[in-house]
Amino acid sequence: MAPKLKKTGKTPAKAASVAKKASPKKATKKKAAPPKPKKAFAVVGDRRAFAGYAEKNDDPLFEVGEAVEVIDVAEQDAGKIYTCVKFAEAEAYKADPDSYDAEELVEAELKRGNGKVIEPPIEIVDVGDIGKLVKKGGLTDQVKAIILDVEQYQSHSYFSMGGLLAHVYYDGVYKDEGFTDERKGWDEYCEANFGFKGRKAKYFIDIYMSFSKMENFNEGMLKQIGWSKAAEVARYANEDNVEQLIEEAEDKPVVDLKAHFKENYEVTGNSRPTPTSTKIKKIAFSFRLFEDQAEGAKMILEQASKKLGLELDDTFEHILTEWAGDNLGDSAVKKAKSAGRKKLKELSGKGVDTSGREKAKAA
Repeated sequence: MAPKLKKTGKTPAKAASVAKKASPKKATKKKAAPPKPKKAFAVVGDRRAFAGYAEKNDDPLFEVGEAVEVIDVAEQDAGKIYTCVKFAEAEAYKADPDSYDAEELVEAELKRGNGKVIEPPIEIVDVGDIGKLVKKGGLTDQVKAIILDVEQYQSHSYFSMGGLLAHVYYDGVYKDEGFTDERKGWDEYCEANFGFKGRKAKYFIDIYMSFSKMENFNEGMLKQIGWSKAAEVARYANEDNVEQLIEEAEDKPVVDLKAHFKENYEVTGNSRPTPTSTKIKKIAFSFRLFEDQAEGAKMILEQASKKLGLELDDTFEHILTEWAGDNLGDSAVKKAKSAGRKKLKELSGKGVDTSGREKAKAA
């Protein structure tokens, strides 16, 4: 006997339709949306205020609140990494990346500063009549007058020009004159008023900011060298060696001077004091001869250099060693060589690349 069907008041077709509607729907898995790439907090060329190191740093490059410029953005496991340089050195860095320090920062070490970075206060030492000129006002016109003076009369130098430009830049005078664009304002101001780019003006500022801190410096010392050489001297000069470096700059082309300073000195001045490289350096000896003495000494060194087939510096060492053997005895020479070997070992232990010296000895 067929089972009784429960009356539903609906036709079988309609009942089937209701049953179909009433049956639960199968759960469908939603495809997970691909993660949105995290937008970079900053892009190359942005300026930000440094917020402080996320971890303890015993050798800090930046100070809290200091203006930095982003020169590279990279994706790493820890997130986006921003390579930055000091904003004041950004233009010079772009021209010569090997000469200025850069540092990788995480996002937490930067902050927006309401979209605008306020540069830290800069102490400007007013040398000579710079202070009076600043109080007088009209700095743009005064810079123009000094440029004309430097070109025609040379009663002032680009040192004084750098002093006025330092106030124009750090006191924001160029912004007061309508050049307010955060990225282009300084360049536009310099080109409109002086006919050169902001980067060149920064070199004049660096020259002034470096030399104005030295008590034994006077403006006349720079009259024997051009501004491009003075900018190089400013990077390496200190109270003890400023006169020597200016003298060395007089006889060398700028390209040779850059290489000479980079090989033999450490960066100072407006840059962070740090060794220029981890390679063994040459040490400059500081002594002077009268002009007649220098003429004779130079002739002897050049002749000896040619005969020995050595560079002048190696020739000098050879003559010293030979004199010591003849006049102080072999023991003095042995002690000197032993001291040299000890120094090389010490440098190698500190991770300094001494291969350049080893090659020179082998030659």
